Amino acid sequence: MAGKIEKIGSTDKPDRLKIFTQVAMKRIRDYGLPGLAVREPDYAKLETAMKGGKPTAFAIRFANEKFIAEASCGGTVLTMAALDVAKEADHGKRREMIKAIHDRGDLVSGADLAAWDKKNPDPIKLAALKGDVENLKKQVENAGKGITRAKNFNAMKDNEREYLFRNWMNAKGYGEYVDFLNEHKYGRDAKDLVEAYLAENATSKKLAISDATRKAAVDAVAQNKKPDLAKAVKEPTEKVDKLVPAYYDDIAKKTKANLPALKKLLAERVAALKAMTGK
Repeated sequence: MAGKIEKIGSTDKPDRLKIFTQVAMKRIRDYGLPGLAVREPDYAKLETAMKGGKPTAFAIRFANEKFIAEASCGGTVLTMAALDVAKEADHGKRREMIKAIHDRGDLVSGADLAAWDKKNPDPIKLAALKGDVENLKKQVENAGKGITRAKNFNAMKDNEREYLFRNWMNAKGYGEYVDFLNEHKYGRDAKDLVEAYLAENATSKKLAISDATRKAAVDAVAQNKKPDLAKAVKEPTEKVDKLVPAYYDDIAKKTKANLPALKKLLAERVAALKAMTGK
């Protein structure tokens, strides 16, 4: 960041040094920089330097992220305030200080601030943006390869069977089939399954299965016996398996349709990353 100077004022009259100092100190504090200590200069040194009519000038300069306010007369330069903004470890606070200098004077231009942002991107935002780019690249790559199809319901991975396929089936009006099969797969008590899905007054949505299969399971529970659910599981499994190809066809169709949007979004994120880093 190129160095710039703000001239506050000057006087060649020693008896007006304190007045100019107060004006300078107010201007320095106007920047509102946290941690910036402002002090009066050594008047005796300035008065000695001013002999012969030399003026004392008050100014603020900002270069290499160093904010320095001075009172100077000839070779006598006295620091009234100094802050090395670059030493602030917190990126957000560091930028806030540079933004404050930009907003309250001409020491940092809009172009300077933009150049600083490019050179010093927010690490949290940068990491998030890089993550977006990598994730979108994988999505585009996977969409281009096509989807992986399981042969049937039981061959699906757990997360697909429990969430993606279940949601798709629910939208088709068959969510209870997947719920029943998943709960059976994970060991829910057979009696509970009958009461939840097979009984006439099922506590969950009643499955549409053959009367004979339903009666056998319900009668077993009524007789306080453990019901054999082999047929009760087989029938909905066959129905579900018939819908598995349609599910994958639907996913493939949506994936293909979504590919242009994914590519566009990826291009936007790559452009944003380039704008942030300059490369």
